[in-house]
Amino acid sequence: HNEQIGEGVYFGILLALLLYNFAVMISIREASYVYYVVYALAFALLMLSFSGYGFEFFWPDSPQWQNLSLPISLALLLASSVSFARTFLNLKEKVPLLGKLALLALPMAIIFGVLACMPKMLMPATIALNVSLIVFSIIITLGGILSAVRGYRPAIYFMLAWSLLMLGGVALLSSFGLLPRSLMTEYGLQLGSAAEMLLLSFSLAHRITLLRNENTRIELDARINLEQRVDQRTEELAEIARQLREANQR
Repeated sequence: HNEQIGEGVYFGILLALLLYNFAVMISIREASYVYYVVYALAFALLMLSFSGYGFEFFWPDSPQWQNLSLPISLALLLASSVSFARTFLNLKEKVPLLGKLALLALPMAIIFGVLACMPKMLMPATIALNVSLIVFSIIITLGGILSAVRGYRPAIYFMLAWSLLMLGGVALLSSFGLLPRSLMTEYGLQLGSAAEMLLLSFSLAHRITLLRNENTRIELDARINLEQRVDQRTEELAEIARQLREANQR
């Protein structure tokens, strides 16, 4: 019962963040919010499949979907997480090479997701998706570090949230006997992912605020520059008029 209460709190946090950010996405129509909503949805589906609660409560009569739900959720997670990180970290401008590499995540997720639907390819495709997640996690980590070093402030918040998820992922090593089993290692992924989702939600809001402030500053600078040019042009016209008057007098 205690375990189910904890899992209920975890999925409740994911659901609340999903609904909140979905409402914000509808309101401001920012691409990063779209990726975040799909990312949260994919992670919730992954945890439902991995824990068995999905099969117990949502699709008990469909063992075939239970087999497919894990690779499908992994494919969605790969595509959405990398797309979200690429947009949030502005890798296209901050780290162009890693930004181009990140674009490969979407076609790879589609290819492996489709292959997973073939019975003989289910296990190889699932393994390939796991390997792809590890590879692109390294790319995202490097992109976040380089963006932060180059002065992109939102990257700092992203790396803090991303580190919590990575620490939670390390806890899975207890399943292979590489770490002692404890409450933290048993539920490390849930704790890390919930903390990451919360921090990413706050980071998204902060990033939008920074972008709006930057746009306001650019508009203000443009207005000031325009006024200065108008004043300068007015002075030039006044000087020309003075010279014409003097010429007429002469």
